[in-house]
Amino acid sequence: MFEPCKTRWRAAALTLAALLALGAGDASGIPPAEQLRRLEETGIAQARKAIETKQDLWPFAFVVREDGRTQRLTTKKSRPRRGVDASAALIEGLRKRAASGAYRAVAIFRFVRITLPGGQKTHAIYAGSEHASGHCGEVFVPYHETDDHEIRFESELRRSRAPEVFQRCDPLQESEP
Repeated sequence: MFEPCKTRWRAAALTLAALLALGAGDASGIPPAEQLRRLEETGIAQARKAIETKQDLWPFAFVVREDGRTQRLTTKKSRPRRGVDASAALIEGLRKRAASGAYRAVAIFRFVRITLPGGQKTHAIYAGSEHASGHCGEVFVPYHETDDHEIRFESELRRSRAPEVFQRCDPLQESEP
């Protein structure tokens, strides 16, 4: 188990690397689909790293604020409110801020269990992304631990989604990833 101080520093380093990968945190001139792709790519990379290094798997989000800057958000890791899980609390906060016009884009990352098309259950990274313009999508990245205790990530499963944060989600276009 990591010491709390080491975990905080590791999270801060991952966040700094993510902001640098997103263009120093400024996404003002980037088209909606590209903003979402960058948020998704960065968040999935951080989620993979958390799994590989056996960190606590808390839901988190990346947002593009109205001023074009990118920001990573997490839920408070203190005592959760009775009857509200961390994921629901994160979405509730994102929805309120998006309704006030504070965000252009949101990508939410969770650690879930899914059933694959063949019926097998597995763990997965879930990434749901939405843009105020209506671009939306979700992706699942299945993973499992091998007999040699290595983490194996499988091919992404991608589909359209219903809105959670903004007012609408348009279906994915064939050309979108």
